[in-house]
Amino acid sequence: SDFFFFFLFLRTEKRMASASALLDSATAYISAANSLHSINADAVDRLKDGQNVADLLQRAAVKYHAAMKAACLAADTFHDALEEWIDVGVDVSGSTSELCEALKGCAGGLRAFNDSRCRYTTALETQFVTGLATQLDEWRRQTATLERDAQKEPEGARKDVRKANNAAGAAEKKARKKKQLQPVVDALKDTLVSARVLEQTERRSTRALLVAERSRFCSLAAGLEALIAEEQQLVASFPPVLTHAQNATLSAQGPLGLPRNAAMEAALEPLKVLPGWAVQSNPSLLPSSSSPTKRNAPPPPAPAAPAPA
Repeated sequence: SDFFFFFLFLRTEKRMASASALLDSATAYISAANSLHSINADAVDRLKDGQNVADLLQRAAVKYHAAMKAACLAADTFHDALEEWIDVGVDVSGSTSELCEALKGCAGGLRAFNDSRCRYTTALETQFVTGLATQLDEWRRQTATLERDAQKEPEGARKDVRKANNAAGAAEKKARKKKQLQPVVDALKDTLVSARVLEQTERRSTRALLVAERSRFCSLAAGLEALIAEEQQLVASFPPVLTHAQNATLSAQGPLGLPRNAAMEAALEPLKVLPGWAVQSNPSLLPSSSSPTKRNAPPPPAPAAPAPA
């Protein structure tokens, strides 16, 4: 008889410990679910704020693209006129032709630089004008869906938790009257299962929201990568322009004179037979009007001899 009562006491103690462990586990799952629910709410707010900022970025990109496109068109017109003027001097004899060849290289380099700028403008339109506008429409729909799922699915799981918790409370009241703990343990098991489902539901919502947030910044990184690649090509196209500019600067030294080189000597060869012209080492090509050459002039008279004393 004593052994029987001792056995009942041990079973009662084990059931009480089991019920306490089940209650602690269910409480931990519910606490984790509440924390995840707060994280989800913050993630939804960040998604909405990000959409507003992305919309401002898209509008700024529209203005930026319009200005860049106008600059590209104006630069094309400028380069056409520049090359026409340079072509006038390419056929000129002498060092002016060499200078115009260097200037032609400068104009070609500037046109290549503008072509790179136009490609940058096209990438800007693709990534941040039309592309971002399309993504914004998709992101708004995605945010609405994620927000609805983050509220609807956990709400159903929370109702199941409340039902299981109420059932556990009812089982506890009956256990006090009948002094049976097993129904309480069974009810707490159901509560634990419902709490675990709630925590998993909140975890899925958290993962979906964080993945959506990260994917948007990944899209931003891809757009910037395309722009930076075009910007790199833009920078790489400029050193040849500097080389041609240095050549033009060397050829343009002494704008008021004529350089002594093979091209100028060949151009002035027909002029060397003309009287009154000379190529001076200054260098300049000027008629000698300030000090004309006297041809066949009589020699100066000899000084008179002194009178004899």
